[in-house]
Amino acid sequence: LDLEIDVNKDDASYYKEISKRVNKIDPDDRNTDLFIPLGIFIGEKIKRGTSAHWQVEKKYGYRPYFMPILIDASEKKYHPWYKLYEHLSKKKFDFDKYLTLVNSLGAL
Repeated sequence: LDLEIDVNKDDASYYKEISKRVNKIDPDDRNTDLFIPLGIFIGEKIKRGTSAHWQVEKKYGYRPYFMPILIDASEKKYHPWYKLYEHLSKKKFDFDKYLTLVNSLGAL
């Protein structure tokens, strides 16, 4: 994104700048380029704001796989990648709106 990434910045102008930079990237390329790093960044912001810690959760399907999640002291789970693919695929991505969504959901 050619932007200094700082998990300690919480101001609206910083979130708007992230959204602006993400929206410059073609929606078809956003998931390939940004899905993993943006999910980690969002997870670190959640971690800082909730005193949660990273943990790996085993998921079952055709083949079992592991998914990184955050868990706080009260066992509330946060999934930084929850519907991130869907949000990045939209014509206009709003970082602040997505972060608010993930923070409010928890325990999915």
